[in-house]
Amino acid sequence: MVTVTAEGRASVSYNYDDEPQLSVPFDPVAYKIDFEKFPRDEAHTPEWLRQRLAEAVELNKKRAALPRDQWFD
Repeated sequence: MVTVTAEGRASVSYNYDDEPQLSVPFDPVAYKIDFEKFPRDEAHTPEWLRQRLAEAVELNKKRAALPRDQWFD
């Protein structure tokens, strides 16, 4: 979160533990692609991300059995 005061001072805080609350959630496969590009060790992988990565594996298995135009139905 970025906070800017009326005087123009800014501060930034990060939440590494909780899943981001997005208006349109990412497809779990997007998290998997990101994780492959920017891996984390076990100690720095939050539980919610582990869950999304497991979901991505299952989604990839299901999508592999479908025609490509039906992957996101």
